[in-house]
Amino acid sequence: QPREAIKRFTRALEIDENHFASRRGRSDAAISIGDHPAAVADLEKAHALKPEDTGVLNNLAWLLATSPDDAIRNGKRAIELAQKACELTEWKEAHIISTLAAGHAETGDFEKAREFSKKAVDASDTSDEVKKQLQGELESYEAGKPWRERQQVEEAKLDAREADSA
Repeated sequence: QPREAIKRFTRALEIDENHFASRRGRSDAAISIGDHPAAVADLEKAHALKPEDTGVLNNLAWLLATSPDDAIRNGKRAIELAQKACELTEWKEAHIISTLAAGHAETGDFEKAREFSKKAVDASDTSDEVKKQLQGELESYEAGKPWRERQQVEEAKLDAREADSA
């Protein structure tokens, strides 16, 4: 229920615009429905509140590197944010290394994109689905193409009882 989550996080932010968890939660919900401008706006504010939060650094960098919206992308900044997140996680998080690769691909540096993407694939000890995604990203960089992604999570249907309480 990302749209319902957005409404509830928005209410919380009306009470306290600097509530980090609500800012971060609303950005995640916006990402899940493909609303990149709203997600970036919330991630920028969350980043200002907690500049070393690796989840915020990674998600903001990922959008700046991979959004299909030209106006959102900024490869140079994506690299800076992802590099910092990699350092803070001691280069142990495959999905964050993958974000750094995406940033390099966005700037046209496919050599670096392939290098970091291979590190992400090698570092991955996650599910087959994640490994498949990381491998797909690597194949894209090997073909000289940047990665583009927009999630579109389908809303779950609420039963009558849940709808009444929402």
